[in-house]
Amino acid sequence: MAIAQPEEVARRLGREFSASETDQAGALLDDIELEISLRVPDFASRLTNDVAFAEVVGLLEVRAVRRVMLNPLGVRQRSDSVDDHTESETLDPSIASSGLYLTDAEWAMLIPGQTAGTVQGSGGYA
Repeated sequence: MAIAQPEEVARRLGREFSASETDQAGALLDDIELEISLRVPDFASRLTNDVAFAEVVGLLEVRAVRRVMLNPLGVRQRSDSVDDHTESETLDPSIASSGLYLTDAEWAMLIPGQTAGTVQGSGGYA
């Protein structure tokens, strides 16, 4: 079970979730925490013994899930036309890796000695 809860994601989005959105947010929170736990050395120990670390993990879980909930299709750009009806969408390249991710700067907050841009592979699960 993730540190962050679906209610925290909903609060940051400024709205209440339906039951299905709550379930989805919970699953996504679990997914991103699993990825974090696999990549951060001594994750379980740090989580238990370092309150600040646990708070940062929770915050970053919420940020990652919020990104997905705000833009579930991963649309980076959208164009509409009125006459002759033209629609166009460009998907965000991160969606190819599922859309659930931490940024390099966020990974750097979790892994001591890392700086933004040095953490390899920011993909995740969806």
